[in-house]
Amino acid sequence: MTSFNQKSNRAILLFTRAPENEARSKPLSGRLSFAERVGLYESCTRHVLGQASALGDPILVATDGPDYNFARYSPDVVAVFQQRGDSFGNRLAHALHAAFAQGYDQVVCVGNDCLELSAGDLHTAFAQLAQHDLTLGAAEDGGVYLIGVQRESLPAVLHAVRECHWQTAIVLKDLLASAQRYAISTTILRAQRDLDTAGDLIRACQALPNLLFLRRFFSLLFSSRILSSFTQLVFTPTSHYDRLRFQKAPPAFLF
Repeated sequence: MTSFNQKSNRAILLFTRAPENEARSKPLSGRLSFAERVGLYESCTRHVLGQASALGDPILVATDGPDYNFARYSPDVVAVFQQRGDSFGNRLAHALHAAFAQGYDQVVCVGNDCLELSAGDLHTAFAQLAQHDLTLGAAEDGGVYLIGVQRESLPAVLHAVRECHWQTAIVLKDLLASAQRYAISTTILRAQRDLDTAGDLIRACQALPNLLFLRRFFSLLFSSRILSSFTQLVFTPTSHYDRLRFQKAPPAFLF
């Protein structure tokens, strides 16, 4: 593990695969080459770390590729450590435990695949932790894109994380049920989309025109000859569109 000096009593935790492993595990579309998918996930990681850096808090990275140079995207990356565990829930629980072991009192965990996430959202998440044990960012597919935790509630939250049915449409529902069962005071941030499918990439390009890197991958994904018909398919609510979707966990913790 690589670590540097701690700056404050709170930290942002990026829970993600290394970009090459993201490209292998999430094909997104056969129209993007492996190298292009790696470039897309590198751009997503750079964007999320840029939003996190705006707060000036220490950034920790829990990843399956600790040799990847995440610090190139932000001078606030102070620690990079290996994900450990035999399931998503166990890996996330280990990452949260490792973050608090470094002495922080509040940790907000995110992934690299919610491009709507802003520095303002992260600020709000920390502000809510002044009044609640747990802050959740609701993803529109039923998952979560953000998990904020207070130190005092960590043991109960770790139970909730391990018990959750990750990578399903009931992640948020599971976490809220566990929060009620363990008496964890919880607040929910505004719903946002994450990036799972080709359709998500199209919508993100439309909703986030200031993210110039999205335009490049948009053009790589679709030729002008098929763009019109595919866009109509994606933006028209049909059973065909429903089959483009798949559920996933956060944080890509994120959540």
